[in-house]
Amino acid sequence: RASRETPDAGGAMESVETFGEVLDLSDACLVDYLQMAPTADVLEILRDEDPERAFGAKAQAALLRCLRHPVAIAHPPGRPYRERLLKLAVIAAERDGLELDDGVAEAHAEALCEPRTGDQWCHKTFVLDVAPREETTERKQRPVRITVRTHPNLFEGGTGCHEWAAGFALAELVASHAERFANKRVVEIGPGVGVAAIALAKITRPRGASALTLLDRDNETLANLAANLELNGIPSRILKHDDDDDDDDD
Repeated sequence: RASRETPDAGGAMESVETFGEVLDLSDACLVDYLQMAPTADVLEILRDEDPERAFGAKAQAALLRCLRHPVAIAHPPGRPYRERLLKLAVIAAERDGLELDDGVAEAHAEALCEPRTGDQWCHKTFVLDVAPREETTERKQRPVRITVRTHPNLFEGGTGCHEWAAGFALAELVASHAERFANKRVVEIGPGVGVAAIALAKITRPRGASALTLLDRDNETLANLAANLELNGIPSRILKHDDDDDDDDD
């Protein structure tokens, strides 16, 4: 779902501004790290930094660049994920017979020492490439950054606190047909962590949907959804579901 290389009309690589910082979409290891791609895949991309694909100074510097990026610091991937990636990095350097960077060693030690409270909530940042529908479009819309708080447990929060493929499919639909939502009242049932809703609100600005209503029966999901909307600069008002009002007609 992340965009990596999206040349503009002048041939330069695209970037997206996020949290006041520019996120370079051509930085494949950073994009994959922020969306918590499989650690083995991230490690292979890091190896590409070195002409001989050794996990030496260049690969380790690229890893530190990911760990220290402002988005990664403000809204980091989960601790278990970071610990696993850093462990693989340490093993890779040792197997290649190369010196381990002090910064990588310190980051690994910090991940190992982080409290294991059982709270595995984490953040993932995705970049949706918004391509023009026609080649004659004068100006291509900049890629859209979507950051969400999510949980690796698929059933945490009644399945609503995990990002699902359907949300990305809807987000891609919005990106391809944004004009269809102009001045419409849009309702999404089961919005999950809000990927599609955030995409709709951002892509269709300033002449987007006249109203966006997100429905879910689980209060934890609604609370997390509201937090994700706020995180992406989208104002919202939450009306919690009252379990005492349940009946067969709901």
